[in-house]
Amino acid sequence: MMIQTRHRSEIKAMIRAKITKINSMNKKLPLLFLFWHEISMQVGMAGRPSPF
Repeated sequence: MMIQTRHRSEIKAMIRAKITKINSMNKKLPLLFLFWHEISMQVGMAGRPSPF
């Protein structure tokens, strides 16, 4: 499972790209969570179990 063929700089670039992707997702996540929470509350009011 060890990656010997790739250069360290290439691996670092991949990690950096993943981190930036996660950071951009984390900015959108709270809005998405609030939106989903709002829906689940409405659904919960209707008598169904809410996911959160």
